[in-house]
Amino acid sequence: MNKVTLKQWHMFQAVAKYGGFVQASEKVFKSPSSVHHSVTKLEEMLNVSLLKVEGRKTLLTSDGKKILCLVEKLLSDANNLESYISGLTNLQDSNIKIAVDELFPIGILRSVLQSTSSELSLKQLEITQVSTASFDDEYYSDVVLSVLNSAESGFSVKSVLSVCYVAVVGTKNLAFDSTNVVSTNALRKHTEVKVDREAATQSGGASATHNCWTVDKLSSAIELVCDGIGYAWLPYPDVQHLIAEGKLRKIVFFDQPNTRAVDFYLNVRQDFGLKPGVERIVHHFRSFDSSHKLELTARSV
Repeated sequence: MNKVTLKQWHMFQAVAKYGGFVQASEKVFKSPSSVHHSVTKLEEMLNVSLLKVEGRKTLLTSDGKKILCLVEKLLSDANNLESYISGLTNLQDSNIKIAVDELFPIGILRSVLQSTSSELSLKQLEITQVSTASFDDEYYSDVVLSVLNSAESGFSVKSVLSVCYVAVVGTKNLAFDSTNVVSTNALRKHTEVKVDREAATQSGGASATHNCWTVDKLSSAIELVCDGIGYAWLPYPDVQHLIAEGKLRKIVFFDQPNTRAVDFYLNVRQDFGLKPGVERIVHHFRSFDSSHKLELTARSV
């Protein structure tokens, strides 16, 4: 049997969908005779009757109905493949905008983007740090991928990334004894450093209120604690090396867990559709999350 072309399948689908050769010809911009010849040739090649004429109507045969289901999937897959290849070809011209919660570890984001950039050429990539509480999906309507502390309307959740946070204090901070063992109540007398972009902006910078200093960047919180000011709950991936270098120490509680798990939602805009670049970024976020969970599990054993 000779090979059937996608064009012939497309002609057959059009006739079945629009109910006749004339109607189909108007939709595929071919003459009725051309459409008729293509479908007739298709039936001869398959040695099966796909269509039957009853009066002025062109109907599917029982075999035609079964084959049409397979043809529609085939044509859909072909269109998706062409779109994907087109996306790969035009990837350098694509503009991918990402919104990332200000509390999300910069180390993880950097690792994911480095892995992605080694595979793809992302010339137009915009990353904006935002507060999940103030994230407006209408204002950020051009954001196609977001990593936030909650699921957002207009986005589909592709994954939930669980990040481990630890309470740490700088080794320069003499307010804590060398054991770093404290109770929750005892900790209240010490200054906590928190990250809150809006609060910091409204107060004009870091401010001491109820033993709490508020800064607008995660890096600023890390720097303050390293310099011996207060303590903070910080993402372990961002402070792991500082603990190993002896610049930070973990605070040990005897009345509560020493770590906190914070979930971040990996969201892709529903009406966008995954470009190949976005698809790879999502893949690396998932891969990093899985490997990080395995690493934490191994460390706790």
